[in-house]
Amino acid sequence: MDFEFDHGYYRIAKVYEGGAWDTDTRSVLRSLDKKEREQCRYMFKVNGTPVDTSNSPWAAFEALAGKTVTLTVGATPNPDKAINVVVKLLDSERNLRYRHWVETNRQYVEKKSQGRVGYIYVPDTKEWGESELLRQFYGQVNK
Repeated sequence: MDFEFDHGYYRIAKVYEGGAWDTDTRSVLRSLDKKEREQCRYMFKVNGTPVDTSNSPWAAFEALAGKTVTLTVGATPNPDKAINVVVKLLDSERNLRYRHWVETNRQYVEKKSQGRVGYIYVPDTKEWGESELLRQFYGQVNK
């Protein structure tokens, strides 16, 4: 996620997602139902501790990687209308942000070519590159 400072609180400015077939890397908000996700605009507390806006928003998550946490969030910058949601944090957003970048490129190519051209990003010719080729191939094979 990316955050921005707004009305005295951190607002969730962007949520990263990969492709539909990227089941191993999902946004932490994906586990929430639609109504709960709609409430996830402003972040007020992490595990009951108010988010200190004099620090980076990431400071609230220090030492919590991979753990289940309770976020106090709201659709508006009004903590009185906030709800609590429980999510399991990722160890790192690196793969999620990478998959989002690949999916954004794939959607761009699909739109510009009217669905005629496929897009597969192969980062290298080693094991990871082979894995990425196979992971993306069948979604693009008909183009």
